[in-house]
Amino acid sequence: MPPSTPSSLAQSAIGWHSTPPEIVLEVISRLDYDPETLRNLLLVDRRMHRIMQDYEHSLCKAFATGQLRVSILRSPDLIPQGKLLSSDSLAGISYSTLAAVHNRSKAVSELAKAIKSNSPECWLEKWRHTFECGILLLHRLQASGAYEAKVDFLFSMPVHALVSVFLVLHYGCKAAQNAGVGIIHRSNQPADERDRRELFLMFEDLCLQCGPDFLADILDHNRKLRSGWQALESLQVPDANGTPPRRSLISYFNRAIALALQCRLNEVLCISLDVATTKAMRKMTEADVTKLVRFDCPAC
Repeated sequence: MPPSTPSSLAQSAIGWHSTPPEIVLEVISRLDYDPETLRNLLLVDRRMHRIMQDYEHSLCKAFATGQLRVSILRSPDLIPQGKLLSSDSLAGISYSTLAAVHNRSKAVSELAKAIKSNSPECWLEKWRHTFECGILLLHRLQASGAYEAKVDFLFSMPVHALVSVFLVLHYGCKAAQNAGVGIIHRSNQPADERDRRELFLMFEDLCLQCGPDFLADILDHNRKLRSGWQALESLQVPDANGTPPRRSLISYFNRAIALALQCRLNEVLCISLDVATTKAMRKMTEADVTKLVRFDCPAC
């Protein structure tokens, strides 16, 4: 290839500046979506920056209805009306919203993989989809609002959704014991069995309260979590006025799943694992995950 000359470079620049914005947007929308790629494109030159800023919603809509459609449908708390992916529901979508959806989808897959790889007891390959469903439901629970709204959400979940969350809590706790950081790791646990049971319940309650990011941080050896444990401990004792503590979310969750399974609390583990091995959950597809995560939303 002959070296570029000043005249050829000038012609190239003229060609670029005469390219209609619609063509530029069409080319960008066909790229594999990645937030970092879009950030880099914004820095190409002033014209590219202006085009991408002026047509942000159009470009985001193209990605949302194409490559990110499934991820958006699985994140109704990030884009509440995303079920239709209509012009109205996506009218105000932004680069930051797309990045949040993309990053959540990536984090869910990574956490599901981490749970499975660090829980030797988890032997069923098909539980990858079930884990992803449970993690996404934990995100929905985290975003559902105040304490009372979270309790209502727990009791509104259908049985397979509850079982999906149960598997994440159960095997997530085992993964944290095997590979996590802090007191939850088996080498740091208290010697007394009753204290260990309390520790496991506290850990599961933090997963329900703080969302799956708490579990991911434990498995990633994030050591900035001590305040979370202390905050939860403070909720377990009466306040300065003697008001008794409110019930933990894990206690409500256990009641909700026991009611859904029509069993006693001490039977939840055994029956949940039985339900998880039924065809409906062993054969769970990506479409099934989306449907179950959106159990209370209008049909997609």
